[in-house]
Amino acid sequence: MKVNTQRFILILLALLTIGCWTLFGKDLVNALSGLSSAQVIQTNSTVQLPQTTFRLLVVLPSAASPDLAYSVATYVGGTVVQEVPELRVYDVEVEAHSLSEVEGLINKIKSNPQFAGITVTLDSPVVNF
Repeated sequence: MKVNTQRFILILLALLTIGCWTLFGKDLVNALSGLSSAQVIQTNSTVQLPQTTFRLLVVLPSAASPDLAYSVATYVGGTVVQEVPELRVYDVEVEAHSLSEVEGLINKIKSNPQFAGITVTLDSPVVNF
């Protein structure tokens, strides 16, 4: 069990590093240069992506039941894909077309009183090679 927790934390750190590099180290349009112009549409300052999988990092308050993370995932149409229950950390995958759409999902969670005390942040887009 301890090995799985360590493995998840290492994977999480790698994803955060990749996510930060992608979002802050390069222009997002250039980072997506492998996509055809038909797949990426830029309007004003918003980049519209094809349906993309993003990961949200959900951290529950200490007294919360693990079922709450699954309720959060269902609430935004996502799926819990990894978890470290001992740390109350859950990785939730959601589908979205833009970062602003993901931010809207995060705000939707934060504004629901049922989910008070939960910390939700954008982990990273899921990159498939």
